[in-house]
Amino acid sequence: MKRNTSILLLVIILITVFLAVPAILLYHNVKNHIIKDLGQNAVNIASTIAIFIEEDIEPYKDLSSVEDYIPGTFDEIYYNKMQKLFQKIKKNTDVDFVYTEKQISNTQMEYILDGEDPKSDLFSLLGTKDVLFDYELKSYTRGINVSTDLLESPVWGTFISGFAPIKDNETGEVIGLVGVDYSLQSFNQIINNFNTIVFLVFFIIIVLTSIFFINLLKSLFESLERDYMTGIYSKYYHDRLLKKMIKSSRYKTKPLSLIMIDIDDFKEINDRYGHLTGDKVLKSIARIIQTNTRDEDTCSRYAGDEFVIILPGATKELAAIISQRILEKISLYRLPVEGTRSIHISLSMGIAQWDQKINAETFINCADQAMYISKNTGKNKCTIFNDQKQI
Repeated sequence: MKRNTSILLLVIILITVFLAVPAILLYHNVKNHIIKDLGQNAVNIASTIAIFIEEDIEPYKDLSSVEDYIPGTFDEIYYNKMQKLFQKIKKNTDVDFVYTEKQISNTQMEYILDGEDPKSDLFSLLGTKDVLFDYELKSYTRGINVSTDLLESPVWGTFISGFAPIKDNETGEVIGLVGVDYSLQSFNQIINNFNTIVFLVFFIIIVLTSIFFINLLKSLFESLERDYMTGIYSKYYHDRLLKKMIKSSRYKTKPLSLIMIDIDDFKEINDRYGHLTGDKVLKSIARIIQTNTRDEDTCSRYAGDEFVIILPGATKELAAIISQRILEKISLYRLPVEGTRSIHISLSMGIAQWDQKINAETFINCADQAMYISKNTGKNKCTIFNDQKQI
């Protein structure tokens, strides 16, 4: 049982490892897709805002051209109106930051509009300076939309951004950028939802695959433990069980007996009536043996026409009683063949009781020797090993 459990556990581990590889690859592919998708969404929102600003570019152009943002130097009505609009855009979309900026140099920029609440610590006042990154410079110099991968800033944390240039309709000059950011928190929320789905699917696949292989292994074990012809236990199972029974008897000091059984003249039955009839004989004998032994006894097909019974807790005298019962039932059995004819079947049996001094192999040999004594002295009988008593 422990051996089977270990094998099944190993199978589950191997299945998990095998499926983990495509799961990891899928995770990385989806992660990259999510980053790309968020970047494209950011670009789309930024581009839409840029087009809106460009339709009434002059007020924004004037606001952007101011060098020192102090009260009275810019159109505060336009600025406040656009601030409220940007706050609504942020509120009504899933973005974390939305803003516009203007280039001061190749390494520095200033914030113009910001969708953050002015009371928030994250709000950037008009004219607040910040670092101009290469991807922003690329959008300025080429006048194109730009999206980023996951980026890390010591000030703003980890984020994904999309930028769209704000252009003067008459000159085509880029006078600023619209920036839209997704924070790491937004990304993690999406990836965690995906991970949950992947985990559930992964778990279901592992369970279903494990059930399939467990059933497959179970069938394999059963095919090893059961004789395909008769349905009783096989020699493989008998050999393993007998060793366990010997250990148990040695520890509990309880008797243990074996009955070895051979079908008399089975070769003649096969030769005369064919192997299909021989198979019917084997099945019939197995059924009679099973129905005339105790629940705790184990019946196995040991070889071609040989059967063996392990009788835990039974002395050779009790084994002899069970053997006699089997012989009586067999004597009443007839197998119909060739119309109205029938076959009479008899058995030669040998009994051995386990002794502390012998191992499993010797134990079987003792029962086997007793069985051959029965066969060589007239058949259709049972012999007990050592005392040579025949019944």
